Amino acid sequence: MTTVKKPSNDGDKKLTPKQMLFVKEYLVDLNATQAAIRAGYELKRFGTGYYVYLLINPFTKKIIYIGKGKGRRLLKHRAEVNRGVVNNLNKFSEIYEIEQLGNKVIEKVLVDELSESDAFALEKYLINSFKQTGITNIANGIEQTADKIKFKARLLLDKLKPFDAWVCEIDKESLSLVNRVFGNAEFFYNYIKRNLTTIAR
Repeated sequence: MTTVKKPSNDGDKKLTPKQMLFVKEYLVDLNATQAAIRAGYELKRFGTGYYVYLLINPFTKKIIYIGKGKGRRLLKHRAEVNRGVVNNLNKFSEIYEIEQLGNKVIEKVLVDELSESDAFALEKYLINSFKQTGITNIANGIEQTADKIKFKARLLLDKLKPFDAWVCEIDKESLSLVNRVFGNAEFFYNYIKRNLTTIAR
């Protein structure tokens, strides 16, 4: 059983016993779905008004990320991964790895129909409660720019097509420009690949 000291913050007074019970139950086994059930919640696919949501690893059932928002906010994270936008390296890499294994991160609303201030209070409380359990929230933290650059280079290498496929798909105007600037397309391709490999190390 994981034990985390209950955080002290001004938002506690806005929390319900049911919300605090979810924290207690999650720390028993780090299984978000089961903790929600034991606390009396039914995790939802979408939320109304402001809501607090969880990104859950489908293999381990552990919470990857805790957020608040409204509308389609909880869907933003996978969309960023699909576009290669790395705002939070740990979150991005965990979602990316899940998708590389042929699965999808579980996106669930825990509590909805909240005021913005209540959503913020609950989000803050959950992050403080679970920060030692492996969540990827980086509030009050700093990510290393060099690590982001390395990861982006690895991501580009993963998506780089073999030369024969790439040269067949490039339009004639771009290919002509590459040949004028670099001498030939294969030299350009190998130059890019070599530099990405160096950065990714």
